[in-house]
Amino acid sequence: MRTTPFHKEYQYDMMTLEEVAKYLRKSPSWVYKHWKRLGGKKLGGSLFFPSKEDLYERVFFKEKK
Repeated sequence: MRTTPFHKEYQYDMMTLEEVAKYLRKSPSWVYKHWKRLGGKKLGGSLFFPSKEDLYERVFFKEKK
């Protein structure tokens, strides 16, 4: 049986722009404006964000430069 990179132990929780907006109680346009600071990554024209736990750490505990 061939294994794929999406095997259960390799799955990651990613969030969409809309999910992040709802989680942070911000508008999608606000999230898009700040996507780099929030740890978003662009892939094929779509934005993906880290899990809620990672996003929370980034927003509330990351040192400001």
